[in-house]
Amino acid sequence: MARGAKQPPKKKHTTKERSVPVVALSDAEREFFADEAEQKAEIHLGEAQAIANWGNAPNAGLHSAYYSMHFCAVAALYRAGGIGKRKDVPQSHEHVLRHYILMSETVEDPFIRQSGMLLNRARDDRMRADYFIGSDQTINSGIQGASPEEATEAAELAVKFLQAWQDEWNRALPSRLRRPLRQPQA
Repeated sequence: MARGAKQPPKKKHTTKERSVPVVALSDAEREFFADEAEQKAEIHLGEAQAIANWGNAPNAGLHSAYYSMHFCAVAALYRAGGIGKRKDVPQSHEHVLRHYILMSETVEDPFIRQSGMLLNRARDDRMRADYFIGSDQTINSGIQGASPEEATEAAELAVKFLQAWQDEWNRALPSRLRRPLRQPQA
C-alpha cells in the first residue's frame, strides 16, 4: 500500500465468554466421597486378605492390597480438605501419591507419617505384579510374579495402613477385616 493510504478495518472478534468459575466441593460432598473411598478400601482389603489366605493368586493379592491403601489415601485427602480450587482429589494414582505423601507428613501419628513410603512401595509392587514392570520402570523380561509370602505381607501392611487411619478418624475397622491371616504353606 502506498504511504498515507487508508488501511482496511481490522476484523473484530466476538468477545470470548468467560469460563464457568470453579466451584469447590462442600464439606458434606467431600465427606460423602471420603466415605465412598473408605468403603472401596475395605472391600479391597477383604479381597487382599481372602487371596492371601487362599495363597494361589499372589499377584491379585498385591493388586488388592495396593488398591485398599490407595482408596484409604483418597479418603484421607478428602478428609484433609481436598486438593486445589475444587477441593477434590486427583484421578491419577501418581498425583494421589504425591499429595498423600505431603499430607501424611503433617499428621502426628508416626506410622501415618511414614505411610507415604509404604504406599509408594505398594504401588511399585502392584506395578510389578500387574505389568511385570521393575522398580526402574522397564518391563522385566523374566516374567515372575509375586510370591504368596509377599501377598500375605502386603495384606498385613494394608490392614495396618487402614487401621492407622481408622484410629486417626476415631472409627473402628470392621471386625471381619481384623482377623489374622493364615501363613502360606511352603
